[in-house]
Amino acid sequence: MNLKHSWTHYLGLSASFLCLIHCLALPLITPFLPLLASHNHWVVEGVFVLLISLSTLTIYRGFREHEDARALWLGVVAFALLLTSLLLEHHSLQIVLSVSGAALMTTAHYLNFKLCRVTDHCCDQHRH
Repeated sequence: MNLKHSWTHYLGLSASFLCLIHCLALPLITPFLPLLASHNHWVVEGVFVLLISLSTLTIYRGFREHEDARALWLGVVAFALLLTSLLLEHHSLQIVLSVSGAALMTTAHYLNFKLCRVTDHCCDQHRH
């Protein structure tokens, strides 16, 4: 794995995992939201744009390194689920789609990271 791009793998994986935790925790804290503050749509949409931008960059760079499309396709499906959940606001499927999308995006980042590490070792062997 290219060292200058490895930080994007860690950042993408961390962002996806935090998104997953957010999606899982939100139903638990929803009854208390009126006590804390109202749900800000700009924050959710901003995090979505940041997550998708970072994920697209990271997963595509990884795909260029290892040329294995599995992580890329997982990322595409995750993006579709997350976008659909964003569009289905206040619908009963929103939580299911959000959690599924975040879990798939985390899986895509993890698979991408693992594939890049394997590719790096293979590339190191060919260089010697």
